[in-house]
Amino acid sequence: MNPIPEEVRIHIESDKEDSKESEDRNREEQLWTDKSEKFIRKIQQDCLDKAKTYDEASRSSKNKYTRYALPGVVVPIIMSVISPHLPVEYKYVDGIALASIAILNGLNNFQNYGKKFSQYAEFCGKYSDLASYIEVEMSKPKRFRTSIDVYLERCSVRKSDLDNSAPFL
Repeated sequence: MNPIPEEVRIHIESDKEDSKESEDRNREEQLWTDKSEKFIRKIQQDCLDKAKTYDEASRSSKNKYTRYALPGVVVPIIMSVISPHLPVEYKYVDGIALASIAILNGLNNFQNYGKKFSQYAEFCGKYSDLASYIEVEMSKPKRFRTSIDVYLERCSVRKSDLDNSAPFL
């Protein structure tokens, strides 16, 4: 391997003084105050409220999914047993049953309650996790907690990410 000629080399000079100043060993971490604790608790309460809202929406979507999907399974089974025994003048019942199944399945597919159920349940869990993360830190004595500036950054970024990616209710 040929060495790089001197005129081609890039020389980087480090400023020793700047690097020493950035290593301030006397720097103290930001302390927890009542104001910062109230703000963190506010984030936690907001997470708990949103988790509850998403849990309710998840349960509602699950009920709607069941309400609209179950007849699509049960009615054809019932009609397959009853249909051969129906008198000729009642053959229109087959058409009504099929049309009603098509309407319910179409509504279920269009509203996509199954997907909504899983998304809402997922975000209920994510908001609950963040609330638990905050509760764990707040349960520690102040001297054993993570520095408030670092912790506040973590919590606010996680909360912001959740809020930005959460599905609409």
